[in-house]
Amino acid sequence: MMVGYERTLWHHLRNRRLGGLKFRRKAPVGDVIADFLCVRARLALEVGGHAPGTDDKLHAAWLSVYRVGRADIERDLPSTLTRIYLIAEARLPDVIADPDPARMLQPPPTRFLPPGSTPALGAHRSRSR
Repeated sequence: MMVGYERTLWHHLRNRRLGGLKFRRKAPVGDVIADFLCVRARLALEVGGHAPGTDDKLHAAWLSVYRVGRADIERDLPSTLTRIYLIAEARLPDVIADPDPARMLQPPPTRFLPPGSTPALGAHRSRSR
């Protein structure tokens, strides 16, 4: 069962709403359950409290762990979503340089960005699907 702030975060992660990245909710990884998991970026998001040993088990499964606090979600959701997106994007295995340098200066499509955020110029890199 998700609490309010987890539900808020899930609303912005589900259906590839964050940069086209697919996140799973309450995903089993070995004998632990990651709150949210992006398999392609090998990124587990842990929300709220800390369960002892969870990080070690997720790291053993070759996952990077990013902890998101309740206050981050409630007070500054756009920045939190931007951080999650940038961390996930940096971990994508198949990111390739865009052969068209003019497109590198265009921001990513705004339909995938969190509400109220502004993309940085030059931050967009195309991904093959």
